[in-house]
Amino acid sequence: MASVIHYKFKNELQSSTVTFDGARMLYETLKRDVFLRHYGRSTDTDIDLIDEHSGQVYGPGDHIYKNAHIVISAKPLKPGQAPVFEDPS
Repeated sequence: MASVIHYKFKNELQSSTVTFDGARMLYETLKRDVFLRHYGRSTDTDIDLIDEHSGQVYGPGDHIYKNAHIVISAKPLKPGQAPVFEDPS
């Protein structure tokens, strides 16, 4: 059975969903899916994933459970910070 995580950008009213198998998704996987869907291979932007209800900011290694509602906050990369997803070539 497929599970979903609901997300929306801070300045948007309508949410989108990510569908996956299982009860939870790793932070890195959700961040990559959302980032690539909305920014492609942008090298000047980063995003934060924030639980809409608790305000928890997710980080590397965290699990995000099905039916969670996530707010996405986009921000510019800090000087010297590596791009979120570097091109492997």
